[in-house]
Amino acid sequence: MSKKLELIFKTEEGANKTITISNPREDVTKLEADEVMAACIDKNVFTTNSGALTEASEARYRISEIEVLL
Repeated sequence: MSKKLELIFKTEEGANKTITISNPREDVTKLEADEVMAACIDKNVFTTNSGALTEASEARYRISEIEVLL
């Protein structure tokens, strides 16, 4: 099983941009995610084809399971 933290932002052109973090801590809180997302926006850390990040939309875990066919 794989667990990733996804941080979803809106860009200047209104597009969604997802930043995925592999192997996050198990106890990440909404407040921590919100603070990190705000810092990314304030410091203009990432650039995208659709402009700068302008708004934090959502933080979520994506959990996937891989089953090998035998």
